[in-house]
Amino acid sequence: MCVWGAIELFKAGYSLEKITEMGNWSDPKMVFRYIRGYLASEKAMVSFMRNHLDDI
Repeated sequence: MCVWGAIELFKAGYSLEKITEMGNWSDPKMVFRYIRGYLASEKAMVSFMRNHLDDI
């Protein structure tokens, strides 16, 4: 499973443990590293939208 697959499963509501098992990884920390980037980008986008789109 690739990073994109892990992110899609996370967005669908799967737990880190389940994604780890499905992706045949040995440690959920690896999955979290992939998902952390996604979460950071989502947080940045929400912040940007709140700060800039209210003016429109």
